[in-house]
Amino acid sequence: ASQLKADNDRARFAYEYAVKRWGKNLVDLAGIGFAPGRGALLEWSKQNGFPTELMVELGLLRRKDGRLYDGFYDRVIMPIYSRSNQVLGFIGRVIDDGSPKYLNSPESFLFKKGEIIFGLNVAAREGAKEGIFYLLEGAPDVYRLQSIGAPNAVASLGLAWSKVQFETLLKYNATVCFIPDIDPPKDGRQFGPGILGVMKNGKTAIEAGLKVIVEEISPENVGEKADADSYIRSKAVLDEIPKEDFVIWYANKHLQGKGSSVERAEVMKDVCLLLANIREKDYLKMLVSRLSKAFGVTSSILQNAVNDAVKGNVEKKKITGGQMMDRELYSRYGFYENRHCYYSLNKDGIETRWSNFIMQPLFHIKDQINPKRLYRIVNVTGHEEIIELKQED
Repeated sequence: ASQLKADNDRARFAYEYAVKRWGKNLVDLAGIGFAPGRGALLEWSKQNGFPTELMVELGLLRRKDGRLYDGFYDRVIMPIYSRSNQVLGFIGRVIDDGSPKYLNSPESFLFKKGEIIFGLNVAAREGAKEGIFYLLEGAPDVYRLQSIGAPNAVASLGLAWSKVQFETLLKYNATVCFIPDIDPPKDGRQFGPGILGVMKNGKTAIEAGLKVIVEEISPENVGEKADADSYIRSKAVLDEIPKEDFVIWYANKHLQGKGSSVERAEVMKDVCLLLANIREKDYLKMLVSRLSKAFGVTSSILQNAVNDAVKGNVEKKKITGGQMMDRELYSRYGFYENRHCYYSLNKDGIETRWSNFIMQPLFHIKDQINPKRLYRIVNVTGHEEIIELKQED
């Protein structure tokens, strides 16, 4: 960060770029810095006794043809923090027309791209308090929302979100809200990369057990590119963007241009697979009611299709998915594990949740006076404990 305020023309240019884009307060709070290159980091690591191989492993130095050079060169540097504010890696953004525009730290023992959520160190408390996280495409979008008073903004380090990342957010018992980039379609596709990315990531989030909504920004000119960083300039603008349940948004997008009954039936089948993952009965009932109108069918027809999808999921789970315990539990007792809970099915394929935890027996401590059993218990948020129960309990 000290290099960003160094007394030279390039550092001043980088500082003005960062402050103009995100504001002085955020630049200071986020620890945004500048990598001048020209061997500055290599020299600094030598002077401070940092092992060369460790610096190479972390991507701070790079080696080519036996020569060491700085891993980040002439870039504004955005630190990537863990939930507990430890620096795990960096994102470097060029400040001119260089390429690539963004450069991330490489995968290492410290930096695991598919597990890290950018901005969670700031967003966690507010996201849990407000009951919502804004999911964006990149670090600049997160900085934009943080700078306008929406600290509950996070991003993946790439277009795709992983199941591990969604399981982390699940612990906060909050809704996730995607704000897709608006960009033109490529390769003859119907939608641009931003919309396609949210379609894919939203499905993964629902399968992970999250409640998902979408806020789709609307540029003034049709066909114009826009993202959260360029479009959302105030909290008022953010609050005015319409919110839509992901499944309804997803269905309406896929129904565009689908005129035949065969095409619409295929969309309905796809949507029912999503609805089969929703556990809240009242919420599911509301979605079925709204979507039945979109598909031009009765609520009972759509609900039956959802029930069939649920049955299919369970049969698939019995045959190919889950742990051996899942199949054994279902065949012997009629219930199964899913997302750290126990479920059963009635004759219509409707799920009933029997617990918000699962238990695994570990040890039986035999004693004539006070026999005990130890269990590993994992609750719906993934929190794990070892508990002790008396044998009679």
